[in-house]
Amino acid sequence: MTVCSTHRVGHDLVCYTVSRDLSKTPNSNVFIFVLIFACFRNSIGICLSLILVIWNIWTWANQTQSESISVIRGLGIQISSKTRMGRETCCLFDSSRIEDVVINEGISLWRVRYYLAIILKDSENLKLVFPETFPGIEQLVEIYHGTRALLFGNQELGFHSRASSQH
Repeated sequence: MTVCSTHRVGHDLVCYTVSRDLSKTPNSNVFIFVLIFACFRNSIGICLSLILVIWNIWTWANQTQSESISVIRGLGIQISSKTRMGRETCCLFDSSRIEDVVINEGISLWRVRYYLAIILKDSENLKLVFPETFPGIEQLVEIYHGTRALLFGNQELGFHSRASSQH
């Protein structure tokens, strides 16, 4: 389950944070740990169990707890993510590099996921804003409109092309 919160500071800064509840994450590796230890009651079983415990702690600590996008009028966008253990990564995109902000969809075998992405002028790849938390489409639409309003002002919604920005 994801929770979206909005924090607005004046007219020039807004921060959207998407958090997920990790307290109810099932821990299926404990069963495998017990099974390996019960089957191999020797040094191999102990080593395999120890490796599994270390792997379990590592993956638990590195789960993304929250992701946020901060939009600053005239400056650009900062994307950040925070893990369970508090490690935070940030990336700042200057407004002169941002061509557009879009909602796109990714289709896999069993599901369709909507995501917010930034199109950069100097890159062929999209920069995903919430690659781990996957907020719902209603939340993405709200974030999309707020982001575009701060970045591009009163321009109509639609593709913000280089040609329209040069006029």
